[in-house]
Amino acid sequence: MKSVIIGGFRHTVESPRFHYPNAELWLQSTSARAWDWILYDWSRWFDIHTIGPQPFYPGIRALRPDVLNWYVKQGSERPIYFTEQYRDILGSRAYPIDRITQLFGASYFGCQLDYMGAMALDEGFGRWILYGVGQPYVKDRTSAQAQHWRRHHGTFLYWLRLAKSRGVEIILDTPESNMFTLEMIADEENHPTPDPLTARYGYDMGLPITSAKENLMAEFV
Repeated sequence: MKSVIIGGFRHTVESPRFHYPNAELWLQSTSARAWDWILYDWSRWFDIHTIGPQPFYPGIRALRPDVLNWYVKQGSERPIYFTEQYRDILGSRAYPIDRITQLFGASYFGCQLDYMGAMALDEGFGRWILYGVGQPYVKDRTSAQAQHWRRHHGTFLYWLRLAKSRGVEIILDTPESNMFTLEMIADEENHPTPDPLTARYGYDMGLPITSAKENLMAEFV
């Protein structure tokens, strides 16, 4: 069975692949900084944003120049997904947004986890291992910060539930390190899937749409 580790915030000394050596390791944006630039066994990287500014998004260059510099230093053998390909980043790839939206629609792309989940479904990964998804906020799941994180990443519940309905096995690296629990995924009554969005995070930050402006704030948590 094809397995993928969908990575969030670092909370271990060892790489997430230490316990799942045959799984791909997918990480995102500031994960490089969280790992102090020393994690070398990742498989794919996701930063579904523009490098330059949009009206409601300052751009990677302005927000994360250290991470951008790390991207430039990477080779071409592993993909780093952006909204478009960039000549100066050898590993850069344009996320296949047209194919993905043809398959799944465009209503549940509110954070980078959503793009990772959609690609994992498209490519037939039968086991998803969640590593540190929302980990900084798990100690107090009722705190304002935790609720803020949930508000801007709740769309990932859509992909987790879609995956489960298609027979995907969902594993938590530890229950204590993930904001989304298996019980929460199963309990749609008390943890409903958010309403569809009118803008896609990362792509539509230039639109004067409330959800685009609100989802910008997910960049800062």
